[in-house]
Amino acid sequence: MLKSRRLILHRRVGETLRDKFAGTAAAEPELLAYHFTQAGMPEAAIEWWGKAGERSLERSANAEAIAHFTEAIRLTQSLPAGSSRDERELALQLALGPALMAARGYGATEVEQTYARAHELCHHLGTGPNRFAVLRGLWEYYELRARMDRAKDIADEMFAIAEQSGDRTLLLVAHDVVGDTSLWIGDLEAAVAHTQRATELYDPEQDRDLARAHGGYDPTVASRIFGAHALWYMGYPDRSLRQCHEALTFARALDHPPTLAFVSQIAMHHQLRGEALPAEKHAELALDLAQRHDFKFWLSHATISHGWAAAAQGREQGLDEIRRGIDAYRATGAELEGSVWAAMLADALLRHGRTQEALAILADAVTKASISGVRPHLAELHRLHGEALAQSGALPEEAVASFQRAVEVAHEQGAKSLEIRAAVSLARLWRDQGKVQQARELLAPVYGWFTEGFDTLDLKEAKALLEQLPI
Repeated sequence: MLKSRRLILHRRVGETLRDKFAGTAAAEPELLAYHFTQAGMPEAAIEWWGKAGERSLERSANAEAIAHFTEAIRLTQSLPAGSSRDERELALQLALGPALMAARGYGATEVEQTYARAHELCHHLGTGPNRFAVLRGLWEYYELRARMDRAKDIADEMFAIAEQSGDRTLLLVAHDVVGDTSLWIGDLEAAVAHTQRATELYDPEQDRDLARAHGGYDPTVASRIFGAHALWYMGYPDRSLRQCHEALTFARALDHPPTLAFVSQIAMHHQLRGEALPAEKHAELALDLAQRHDFKFWLSHATISHGWAAAAQGREQGLDEIRRGIDAYRATGAELEGSVWAAMLADALLRHGRTQEALAILADAVTKASISGVRPHLAELHRLHGEALAQSGALPEEAVASFQRAVEVAHEQGAKSLEIRAAVSLARLWRDQGKVQQARELLAPVYGWFTEGFDTLDLKEAKALLEQLPI
């Protein structure tokens, strides 16, 4: 068939589907997009590839969404240069970003490329609201890459834009972003304050679709969970666990798979608390969801937590599972939670007597945390280093130095949950050395600070040790 004849037929098929078969057009927009593409009608093709991408996103079919949006972006280059073309491409790049995050991981190179191109287009167009969304995507990338200085600068810029605009939705997202960043740089009080404010600003009726506009997941679920992590570090284990459960309930009600994938963070939260069975349960839920939707980032996340839970219950195969998960996590470009994963692996190795491996991992993790500025788990890395030194038969003074550093770092950050844990390790060592009074003077004030969480493993262990230290 002559090319000119083919073009005419493709145009007729596309127009007929559009004008007379609305049901088919709504259910299969990619079909119309294909015919308009083959007909050499880029304007119409871009419109329908965009619709196909949006429909795929709604079904969490992220690979399809990426393909549809990418084709639409390619076709924009056939349009006349100018602001109209730039606006169309910008909208498509912003739609592509969340699909890439879900499918490839938040720290994937393609994510940076997409939002960097969107940032360039924003510079040309000078559009305020879109600039905020672009910064949101860049912030996600830099934070997951553990480039905390850059992430904090972007978070602060977003907050300034939101405050200047007075827009409730932008303020909500900005509080979520600043709260999240505050957690990972170790500013726990700011993390709690900002995430709580994000939750207060959320309107369930108006904000149900925020996930698709900003980051691919619901910001109030993220705020609740990261706020819960901060509360746990600060020494409020009961409040933090309740907040995790609230986040999970809310995520299930939204019925949005990328948001529900945050159940993996709840598995990690139980690991922070040292609770293997709940960690395993939530990790299994997260594994199932991530496998069904091919969420590579969350699959790696859940694999690590599941491996720790297995190792903590005596199953040595959990060690290999943790390592596989960490490798998969890094393959997505992510580094942010590296110190937590290193602590998980080191803890599991020590439980199975593999001391030298733990020492090597901890030394590397402390160095990386110091360089990156990811600080909330730094005290635990020092504590575990002390435990590894004690287990290896090193001089007691070396273990004491690590424990003391752990206590100091935790105290400086106001991380009472890590401070009590480090104080127990150091007090136990001093008790064994006959320094009973010194051990009590260290441990008693930290334990006395707590007002909740007395049924947690850490506080039970601290209480039992105090009872062995006569006044």
